[in-house]
Amino acid sequence: MIVVTAALLLVPAFVLKKLMFPNFDPREPPVLRPRLPVFGHIISLIRESGGFYARL
Repeated sequence: MIVVTAALLLVPAFVLKKLMFPNFDPREPPVLRPRLPVFGHIISLIRESGGFYARL
């Protein structure tokens, strides 16, 4: 029972980690991660209004 519970906790955690932090080729430049990912987009949307969608 303990093994099944541990597997049910570890497998989703492993999959989630792989989705959130994928491995990149070491020859590629480093990934720039935003400090405020959601809020930055919201601020740009408010500041640029319709131009935000045209830029996308």
